[in-house]
Amino acid sequence: VNQDKQQLLLGRKKEDNGLWRFFGGHVDVGETADAAARREASEECGASVDGLMYLGTTPIEDWRYSGIGDSIFTIFYAAFYQFGHIEGADDIDGGVKWFSYESLKEEMFVPEHQILFQLFKTGMFPINKL
Repeated sequence: VNQDKQQLLLGRKKEDNGLWRFFGGHVDVGETADAAARREASEECGASVDGLMYLGTTPIEDWRYSGIGDSIFTIFYAAFYQFGHIEGADDIDGGVKWFSYESLKEEMFVPEHQILFQLFKTGMFPINKL
């Protein structure tokens, strides 16, 4: 989320067929979920973030673990952009882009991140939903 809280940064992979996703990854051994969120923001888009706000936890379908059931749980945070040169990195090879809150629609997200969009809407805007 940008500092004036009016835009959200999203990324995509080349194989995402033009759809967008939130940044994320795994928590390393010995690492807290908060620290992992900060590290992943830096690794995937070059952003230094702060002010993490927990939005929820939900199972996510992950192709790497298909057939195992609900083995992946996403701990979902909003984080506020502080500084950094924004560009796609790591596995975000299809670009990054800032979106105004008003322009966000569920169908613009990869299917496995649509539930995260719902958490974002209810967590960031508990009274006035998008």
